Amino acid sequence: MPRPTGWGRSSSRRRCRSDSGAAPAVVSRLIVAHELRAGTLRAVPLAESTPLTRKFRAIWHRRTPPTGPAAELVELAARIEAARTQRH
Repeated sequence: MPRPTGWGRSSSRRRCRSDSGAAPAVVSRLIVAHELRAGTLRAVPLAESTPLTRKFRAIWHRRTPPTGPAAELVELAARIEAARTQRH
């Protein structure tokens, strides 16, 4: 069986590889909601209840750091990551 493509950098790249039949993929339901509703893509449940995680990355220019809701999102992600690393 081909190795799952869920560890790449781009959700669209994983989806394209999965669409082509190259390998299964792990992607957000939000990204493929249309295809799931249309029936052109199928969701397959995981065999085990393994929690799937991913790192959140925020990138901005030094002179224009995030403000408002974007800054709040970055702060929230940093707090979640700090709590996660403290548990492990």
